[in-house]
Parts: sequence; structure tokens; C-alpha cells
Amino acid sequence: MALSLSDNRGREVHVAFSTEQLDYNMTYDRFGAVKGGGNGHANGVVDKIRQYAGEEAAKQFQEMRGGSVMYEREEVSLSYEAMSFEVSGDVSLLQDFFSSENTAQRIFDFATGLGAGIDPSGEAFGGFMDQIREGIAQGFEMAEAMLGDLPQVSEDTRELLQLMLDAFEADPQGGRVKAADYLGQLAPADGDVG
Repeated sequence: MALSLSDNRGREVHVAFSTEQLDYNMTYDRFGAVKGGGNGHANGVVDKIRQYAGEEAAKQFQEMRGGSVMYEREEVSLSYEAMSFEVSGDVSLLQDFFSSENTAQRIFDFATGLGAGIDPSGEAFGGFMDQIREGIAQGFEMAEAMLGDLPQVSEDTRELLQLMLDAFEADPQGGRVKAADYLGQLAPADGDVG
């Protein structure tokens, strides 16, 4: 996956992310026989040969009188996973793009834009807003399930979205809701003095 961003000030940043995964499992059986010498464990080995190689192979080993029988089962399992993440260019553009303010604005604009044809004074508007809130909540739940505890920027994004949706629902005709207008209402993070 690759992402390239640029802005009107000439800043550019390029991000490349890739994952590789390999899961390999193999099981194989080895049988052997040596003429001469005795082995008290031959009957148990013949049973294993019968189980994994069939009756004919077991008979052949049983017919070897006075010999040693060897059976070995080998299981090999290999799992490999690699991720690479490469960033080049002006990292500050990336930080700006994924800030809580800009991310909340993108999500809000997309979600509310889906209801462009819905009459804000009708019943359908309330159901539409419920669906937006539910979809956003599910998105954050999925992110938490994949990543564990989310960083503060994600929590701020979630809180900004709620404030923006509240304002939009209270006054859907009031013009464009801007995340920047609600930054001052974010709850201070643990450890912040405020």
C-alpha cells in the first residue's frame, strides 16, 4: 500500500507499507530396516507403519526376521510475518494530515455528505444521524480490536467527531461544521494540566 500527499506549499510525503506472511507446514514419515540384530520394539513400529503406510508396507517389515525396524515421523512448521513501513519527504505534512482536527473533518464531511438529499426537518434525518454515529462507533471499535489501546490523537478525533455531530444535528442548516471550532472543548488527556 502506498500513499503520497502534497499540499499547496510544495510539501510532499510518501508512505509505503507492506506485509508478508508465510505459513508452511509439512509432515513426513521415514521408515528403514537393517538386516541382522534384534529389536524388541519392532512390533510397535510395525503397527505405526501399518497406520501410516498401509498393510503392505507393514507385511514387508514383518517378514524381515532378525532385523531392526526404524520408524520416524517428522513434523515441520514454519510461520513468518514481516512488515515494512517507509516514509520519505516532509513528515510534518503527514502529521498534519493525520491530526485529530483534519481526520475528524474528513470523517465528518464524508459521513454527513452521504445524507445530502435528506430533509433535515423530516423523520429520516434522525435515523440518518443514528446510522452515522453507529458507523463511527463501529469504526473505532474495529480499530481498537486490531490495535489495542488507541493513541491520544485517536481519542481526540473521536471526541471531536461527537462534538461536531452534536452541533450538526442541533442545527443542520447552520453552515459547515468545522473541527477547528471544537478543539478548545477537547477534554484534557490524563496527565495534562489544564
